[in-house]
Amino acid sequence: MGRNPFKEHWTSYLGMCVGTYADKTIEVTRRRFRGLERIVRTKYEEGELSTQNPKHFTAEDSLIIYTELGEENPETKKARQPVTVSKYMNDLRNLCLSLDNCCVDVMHKRYPYTRKKIKHTRLECMDVETMEKIAQKTANIDDDDFTMLRSYAVAGTYLGAGTRTLELQHIKVCNVHLDHDIPHIFLEVVKGGDTYGEDRYAPMIPMFYPVLKRYMVARQKYLDDHGLESDLLFFRLSDGVMLTDKSVRKVRSIANTGMGMDFSGMDCRRSYGQYWKDLSVPIEDISRYMGHASTKTTERYCARIRPMYALKELKAFLPKCTRAFL
Repeated sequence: MGRNPFKEHWTSYLGMCVGTYADKTIEVTRRRFRGLERIVRTKYEEGELSTQNPKHFTAEDSLIIYTELGEENPETKKARQPVTVSKYMNDLRNLCLSLDNCCVDVMHKRYPYTRKKIKHTRLECMDVETMEKIAQKTANIDDDDFTMLRSYAVAGTYLGAGTRTLELQHIKVCNVHLDHDIPHIFLEVVKGGDTYGEDRYAPMIPMFYPVLKRYMVARQKYLDDHGLESDLLFFRLSDGVMLTDKSVRKVRSIANTGMGMDFSGMDCRRSYGQYWKDLSVPIEDISRYMGHASTKTTERYCARIRPMYALKELKAFLPKCTRAFL
């Protein structure tokens, strides 16, 4: 082993995972291992860890790492959420188990409080009024300001079609059907494409048609003016190639700033699913629109009947219940 055995082991382990996990999963796991590597190095230098080699970690070493993960993240200046800590520790557990070391499991047995049951609370989504305000702001963008129009079109596609970043990156112009009886985008490249994912049709929320139509006209003009060719809906302005996920977030952030709002791609997906649920679209259909493998995922995170809507639906049954007692 060299001077950094933790890095050597996690890079080797992650290399064995390639082909088993999706590229995006590998990328996210790599980021977490880098964070763990910083903690291991720091705590070892401070004399708190017995070793930097995960093959020889003890339950106490695992506890020190667990405790540090719960502290303020020096990059974000915020404490990590319990679910995030759980993901880091699961990565550490998998790495150690691959080295025949069950230190994380022993830690959980020895210190039961480290295995807290995490409550998965459903995050908020936008209401229709907020979505309408966003759609209205897109209407005020000058078509000649292509950079700004593109940013609002990206935001409109996230919200209007409920796409994931990976899916948005790969959308081709030929698969955008806004003049169809039911305007939609056909998504060929989807999350989990090698396993559970299937290509799908994502119907567009009507209020976001206009910005995408205007963008598509401006997009072709930009390509012609700059002598570029691209079959992608959104592309890098310099050469017409695919945007990276970091670039997509940067483009969307322009719209966020212009709107004076801060919403993520997942905020948009949740709002997309809830929009259709509020219109009483069956959960099975919404799940299909969103590319979920199960309706349980859709209902848990993205589309659950709101309490007030549930009461309104009950009104239709009350007269029948009343007659039964007369």
